[in-house]
Amino acid sequence: MISMPVEMYTDGSSLHNPGSAGLGWIIRYRDDSNPDSMPEEHTMEGSQGFRLSTNNRMELMAFIRGAQKFIEEHDSGLFKNVTQLNVFSDSEYLVKGITQNWVAKWEKNNWMTSGFGGKKPRPVTNKDLWEQITQIQNTLKQKTVNLALTHVMGHSGHEWNEKADQLATTAASEFAVEVDTVYETTTNEKNNEKNKKRD
Repeated sequence: MISMPVEMYTDGSSLHNPGSAGLGWIIRYRDDSNPDSMPEEHTMEGSQGFRLSTNNRMELMAFIRGAQKFIEEHDSGLFKNVTQLNVFSDSEYLVKGITQNWVAKWEKNNWMTSGFGGKKPRPVTNKDLWEQITQIQNTLKQKTVNLALTHVMGHSGHEWNEKADQLATTAASEFAVEVDTVYETTTNEKNNEKNKKRD
């Protein structure tokens, strides 16, 4: 069984933000189950394309899909002994949302921003995805897996970030067929409200 820390690289892309969009994730792990040989490196990867969404939603969903795969493999036994999941993303929105406990504060505040700089509290953007991230955090804690996130600079030559980006952009440009139901529904509702005000 695998016991060494697992690495995950995630990226999201929206070609016109909003527009056709995609996500990509890569999991790297080293099989150290054979004490008589050097650990062998393995990777898993996945991607999805959506006909309409935003860059931030794709960044969050890339993390969610990759983490769900990690949890699935943990349940299946492959990662049963893994206690550390190291995630690398070029999205400050995702990384700070977790490492600076924004999501925990939002949840405690009934999914409203606290308001700052004289601004009024407002509903948290992408609440549906942050709720899923909260569930993932709780699941990993239950499995005694420590989650660590690191921000990497995008398009800076980082090999695995570049590969995750390629997965995301290819999905956005060539396989953008799935529906981000929450985003499209919300967008349609906002457009209807605008049209009513004009009438």
